[in-house]
Amino acid sequence: MSRIKITICKVLVILSACIVLVQGAAAVDLADGVKRLKLENGLTLIVKENHKAPVTSVQVWVETGSADELEKEAGITHFIEHMIFKGTPRRATGEIARAIEESGGRVNAYTSMDRTVYYVEIESSQTSKAVDVLLDAVRNSLFDPVEIEREREVILEEYRRYLDIPQRRFSRALMETAYVKHPYRRPIIGFESTIKSIKRDDILAYMARRYLPENIVIVAVGDFDSEEILRSLRDCAGTFSGWRPSQSQKHLAGGAEKDSEGHGFVSLPEEVTRVPEPEQKALRKMVMDGDVQHASLSLTWHIPPAFHTDSPALDLLAAILADGRSSRLYERLRMKERIVHTIDAGGLSTLDKGLFSVSARLDPSNLPRVLEALAEETGRIAVEPVSSQELARAKARLESDFLGEMETMSGQARTLGFFQTLYGDYTGLDRYLKDIRSLTPEDITRVASKYLKVERMSAGLMRPMDSKADIAEETLLGLFRRREAILHKSTAEVETVKKATLRNGLRVLVKEERELPLVSVTGAFLGGNRLEIGFPWGISKVTSELLTRGTKGKSASQIASFVESRGGSLSAFSGHNAMGLSATFLSRDALKGLDLLAELFIHSSFPVDELKKVKADAVAAIRAKKDNPTPQLFDLFYGTLFLRHPSGQPLTGTEETILSIKREDMLKWYSMVAEPSRFVIAVAGDVDSEEVISRLEKAFSEMKPASMNLPNVPDEPPIGDIRKAHLERPGAQTHIAVGYLAGDIMSPDDAPLALLETALSGMGGRLFVKLRDKESLAYSVTAFRRALLDVGFFGIYIACDPSKAAAAQDAIFREIKLLREEGLSEEELNGAKRYLLGNISIDTQTNSSQASRMALDELYGLGYDHLERFRERIEKTTLADIKRALGDLIKENNYIMVTAGPGGQ
Repeated sequence: MSRIKITICKVLVILSACIVLVQGAAAVDLADGVKRLKLENGLTLIVKENHKAPVTSVQVWVETGSADELEKEAGITHFIEHMIFKGTPRRATGEIARAIEESGGRVNAYTSMDRTVYYVEIESSQTSKAVDVLLDAVRNSLFDPVEIEREREVILEEYRRYLDIPQRRFSRALMETAYVKHPYRRPIIGFESTIKSIKRDDILAYMARRYLPENIVIVAVGDFDSEEILRSLRDCAGTFSGWRPSQSQKHLAGGAEKDSEGHGFVSLPEEVTRVPEPEQKALRKMVMDGDVQHASLSLTWHIPPAFHTDSPALDLLAAILADGRSSRLYERLRMKERIVHTIDAGGLSTLDKGLFSVSARLDPSNLPRVLEALAEETGRIAVEPVSSQELARAKARLESDFLGEMETMSGQARTLGFFQTLYGDYTGLDRYLKDIRSLTPEDITRVASKYLKVERMSAGLMRPMDSKADIAEETLLGLFRRREAILHKSTAEVETVKKATLRNGLRVLVKEERELPLVSVTGAFLGGNRLEIGFPWGISKVTSELLTRGTKGKSASQIASFVESRGGSLSAFSGHNAMGLSATFLSRDALKGLDLLAELFIHSSFPVDELKKVKADAVAAIRAKKDNPTPQLFDLFYGTLFLRHPSGQPLTGTEETILSIKREDMLKWYSMVAEPSRFVIAVAGDVDSEEVISRLEKAFSEMKPASMNLPNVPDEPPIGDIRKAHLERPGAQTHIAVGYLAGDIMSPDDAPLALLETALSGMGGRLFVKLRDKESLAYSVTAFRRALLDVGFFGIYIACDPSKAAAAQDAIFREIKLLREEGLSEEELNGAKRYLLGNISIDTQTNSSQASRMALDELYGLGYDHLERFRERIEKTTLADIKRALGDLIKENNYIMVTAGPGGQ
């Protein structure tokens, strides 16, 4: 279910762990407390006890991926990943996911080129259940022929969805260009022909060949007793001697051979050996047309496997080139020359020969200038040592990324599993961080000159259908071969929240969390498109972006440098109800970070030149939505559902409204919304609350009351009669959404509808089990809801083959009718409660999620502690409450239905 990304890929950066981090940070040692046990059967257990939050992550890492397949069975690893949760002798189809979700957890899996990972994240009280259910699925899947055929349809839907997204087709073409022999060139999902031809015997043979104990690592991190979970894992996994159908599966194994105990199994074929990729000796190019608004360019070079000693230096090289606003490529191509819409760099971390890529999205007319700039910049870094400041900034970024990954149990488990399977030893994480800290500017120059050679490059371009843009090989060779001459001419426990109101009315919330030296901050105003009445639609989003683009004392590049040189992050947000800024800093820089946020909120200058850039970015993003049917469908959904309320307008605005925004409009709009009494700042992390409040009192003392009143927001009338809308667009799928108006954020139905959404969604939900598992109508199907300040909605979404659109619609309305007549079962309600409550714990592990949640809940009038009261309402909700909410929600001929796809619906 995962896919290859040829954009910035920080797998080795984020999925790394450390001993003592770079200077000034507190000691953080993921390896401390880790226990590893290799069982007699060859299976490896890794556990780490962590009591920060009442959450456990259990992950099964199987060292097999799409690169371990025969050509004729391409996609079988991914097929098996889908089938693992489709029933065992102990649990029927749907019961595996339901068992976890009803216990408040999440279960899922993904396939890569080198590995398959099955994982559960759950409240720690349910740890033993997670172990039992997950290992039962991996060890004892039935692979029932009926379920195989059902899931084949689901995977084919996923494949068609894959073909509908141009960027995925481009990524596939890039891999086929960069790899001429190695199986990395094949798509993880396989091909339509192989998906259709995979048989049960093929699956059993592959399982017997690859799902061996010595190929399996089980990782558990969480709020448990390590000795106790080791015993549990050893009991469950210690008897595993290799995958074979169990005794209760013999009737499914047909005439397969029998072992000494009479168990059915298939004969093992010869082991598949990966075909090595030959040394690349000449430039390769690939050009393709796509139904896209902008061109995509990718330059890739072969690099060694991820565990090679040069990998840390290549990770830093990627960060210096394109990680953050002050990185080389971003600053030149994006900020100064304005010739790309996006620019990324990174390494594809693999067991065999990998790829280093530089990728951009651009207007086709800018292709010559972009190629020239990339040739110059990759050449410069190959001959001129980077500055000590650049290197320090990149190291700080990697440190900050790492610490962010360590905030959750699943992040720590991913890190341990990654290093154990890729390096062969999870303690390889120690060496990796030591190497990062010891690298010099000369090391960066060395790896750039060693690997970024034109004869090792594969260049790929995807252009709009009407474009003639091309990559001329001679031109590209000339650019890269003369670049040196050109360059030489140039140079868990809930903590007490401290609440304070500053003298100007601004509210401050501080939650101290000392485990990691990180601090996250969210500052939010009432805003969003709800308050854009009388202004150009999209002005909230544009204004929020401009908050980071210049003040009276700092330029955009100086702001970016300030943040990134300290390993921090800064981003703007704008939605339906609010706008603001979020930031994360290392704790040693937290007070300076708060000062910067105050400067941005109070003294932003909204420079005209930056406004032009932000508007251009916004227009590019609006055009890019045309490449993807899902955001187009939901723009249509909002516009059809809300005829009077401003939520009917797209959050992004339209091309016309964005282009019409003037600086004077922004100044007027911001002076209206930037009111201290309608502003909340929440801080979570390694800080002293009194020190933070004192600093903010001083920093925000200059913030004055708003100069304008807020607009009156019109009420949205009932739907009244069925509304339908269709967006005609080519593609392999039809996307359908049915929606109903619901209560606002203060509605007493908030908890019942949240439970209803949960019961219908997820792998164990009613819609997934019925419409995907049993009827094979779609790959994607879910319920969704949203409660806004004035309005709300509830809906169901499905994406299917166009030939199944009518059946899918019928199935949706059949399920809606059943819901209204019968409601949920006791089992469904209890399962939804456990899932929701478990996910609240999972979703609020990080400082950033806590700061955002506190700020917005306080801003909306719910109170910063709303989450705890919401938990209580969830626990108290009854079947009668669900039935009442359904009665208020679903009324005959009082809904909308929107569709997007080929052939009018």
